[in-house]
Amino acid sequence: MFAQRSERIAFSAPAHRWRRWPGLMKVAFAAALLQGAVFVVTSLAAAPDEAKPSEGAVARAATDAKAAATPVGLQGLMPKQLPESLEKAAFESLGKDWQEWSKVTRSQLEKLYGGIDSLSLLEQTQLLDALDAQTRKLERAAFERRNAAVLGPIVELRGRLRRRVDVLRGALRLLGGDAVEEVAERLDRARRNVLQAAEALEDFLQGFIGGEGWIRYARLERVRSALRRSEEGTSGNAVEVLQAVLRHLEDRSKLATEEQRRFAEQDPFQRYRSAIRQYLEVAQTAVRQVDDRAVRRAVGELIAAMEAWEAGHGSAEAGAFRAAYEKVVSAAGLQQPLTDALRSTYFNYNFRAEITERLLNRFIEQKRVDEGPVDDVILGAKVDGTQVTESRVSADVRPSNDGARVELVLSGITRSDTQGVTDRATVYTLGNHRFEARKAIRFDGLRFHVADATIEVWPHNTTVGASTQYDGTLIGGIARRIAIREAERRRPASEAEAAIRVERRVLPPFDREANQTFAKYNKTFGDRFIPRLKRNGLFPSAYRYYSTEDEVRVRLRLMGDEELAGDVPLVPLHTDRGVRISMHETMLNNAVRRMGLEGQRISETDLFKELEKNLSDLFGRPIRLSEVQPASDEPAEFLFDTVDPIRIRIEDGEIRLIIRSGLKPAPDKETIPTQVIEVPIRIAIEGDKLVLTRGTVKVAPVEKPKSNFVQIARAGVVRKKIQDALPERKLDRSFSVKRDDGKSVTLSVSDIFAHDGWLTLTIQ
Repeated sequence: MFAQRSERIAFSAPAHRWRRWPGLMKVAFAAALLQGAVFVVTSLAAAPDEAKPSEGAVARAATDAKAAATPVGLQGLMPKQLPESLEKAAFESLGKDWQEWSKVTRSQLEKLYGGIDSLSLLEQTQLLDALDAQTRKLERAAFERRNAAVLGPIVELRGRLRRRVDVLRGALRLLGGDAVEEVAERLDRARRNVLQAAEALEDFLQGFIGGEGWIRYARLERVRSALRRSEEGTSGNAVEVLQAVLRHLEDRSKLATEEQRRFAEQDPFQRYRSAIRQYLEVAQTAVRQVDDRAVRRAVGELIAAMEAWEAGHGSAEAGAFRAAYEKVVSAAGLQQPLTDALRSTYFNYNFRAEITERLLNRFIEQKRVDEGPVDDVILGAKVDGTQVTESRVSADVRPSNDGARVELVLSGITRSDTQGVTDRATVYTLGNHRFEARKAIRFDGLRFHVADATIEVWPHNTTVGASTQYDGTLIGGIARRIAIREAERRRPASEAEAAIRVERRVLPPFDREANQTFAKYNKTFGDRFIPRLKRNGLFPSAYRYYSTEDEVRVRLRLMGDEELAGDVPLVPLHTDRGVRISMHETMLNNAVRRMGLEGQRISETDLFKELEKNLSDLFGRPIRLSEVQPASDEPAEFLFDTVDPIRIRIEDGEIRLIIRSGLKPAPDKETIPTQVIEVPIRIAIEGDKLVLTRGTVKVAPVEKPKSNFVQIARAGVVRKKIQDALPERKLDRSFSVKRDDGKSVTLSVSDIFAHDGWLTLTIQ
């Protein structure tokens, strides 16, 4: 085997081998609140009339009464009535096979919402643990074929339970308090993470000439010493030292050149700074004094806001939820159990995609056959002949938690038929040289980062004959055998030379073309598309790209300061050759808010023009919606409400469009005051079509008029206008996407799933 790998030059250092570093464990964002909660209930035996209680007995009775009156855990914070979404009808939709499960779960919920005030801290914990176990049964059942008929109800109910159970368990841990040992353990974990990050950074820097200067710049020894003294309880304040170091590291203006500043942005530096930052969060929160009453009030408001959001899903409910969360943070800090629960349930990514390696290869895979003459001098012989190279470019998805990683693979074989001529003999050789070149590409959400290509070559020459000047004579056979034997003796050297020539012919153009392609992608994506996203307010507030052995996974969150996002979806759809895309209703609603329709007076025609303008600006090319515009001689005029003019709900297999707007049906018609218009739309696959079917349009006034007959007439006008604007539509479920080489790839929507706030499409 012949192998050659190129060295990677990193910034100002002469040479450093490119390698992956192990990821650091993420530490907790904050320490939990320590609140001692003692609940003692005693009873005093009735004493005879002539007996007088002692002063100690009176004091103990007063203390016991006070303890009994002090609420613990979730006492006094839970609504007294079951939410509508968890009432009997939600369980009946599961069918007869789930009756026993439903009976047990409903009993637990009634105790949670109606009887929590009579439960001790331990009993509350046990109740939420039991509900968690019931919820997990639903999660397992969603992937069992026998439950296919009730998959939708299972997913809907699971989401409603999971979000509440997780948040309430986090709240209970916060209100129930943590042991001093647990606080100390969190701080110790944070300390160890800083030390591990420092060690990884030092190891990274030692691979460079001049790395010692960078080690001093990172102040690694100062950080280690401060943490060591803090652990031993000797003099020194680790918080102050680490604060100073973090300020020093975050001020990159002190670095002399742009090259140095870029170097200081590499992953080991970022992880080191992140570990210090998280240690400071834990250390500062751990010593914070907490007002227990303020914490209880804030948690109570958060629970109420959660229930209001689950019922209404409006922007006002989202804003109240975020305000309640800020009060919890203000009163108790970033408490780990509750913060983690909220990050999982209401602040999570609201766009998810899984792109399979097989789909990537439909866009990337190329095959090529190159033929040409051989005219060269190799090992002193004049070599002539022909060669044919068959090659294939493909994608190999590689596991990575630090960005999505894909390796471009150029594999192939070069076959040659040559004759090598010297002054003594002509040797005939067949060559079969296999090769594989790889180029690692990493996408971090902002740009593509490319590594130098490497190649491995497996050369193989077969000597198939020889001719000499003695052919036709008695010693001709002997001369040919000698020539062949000499060729075989020199075969290792000739194969090494062949491998070098294959590398020189294959590697540079492969490396160059890939660099040019991804430079173009960076120009398109990083310099054009991302600015358009930011200009339209659609750049995600959080994002993550990573990869497994066979998938690239995308996680995005579009969420502003007064908005909510998604949870972790339960979507039992799978594809091993396409892409699965999941969009949460919060992503759609948060995007609609950025259109600024609040309080706007706009016609149907102008509304579509505004949509075309926004979409064209976003995608950098003209977008036309003429095919879906309503055909009307007298387009209506919408008078959108100042609150939630357009909202989207996704549940029970439907996409519900909720419009809050007044309507002027025509220039000479009366203006209808603000109505709440609800339009259910179902999407189904029928043959080669996607069928969008509109359900019954519901219309209700924001302010009820004096006469019911007036409202009936108004609702009829609004309903007809909406029905005319949104008739049943049939769209092709297959579409074509062009590759870079001009060829087209045909994709088809194969599955649609619309439940629990998530719309999921499988395309393959």
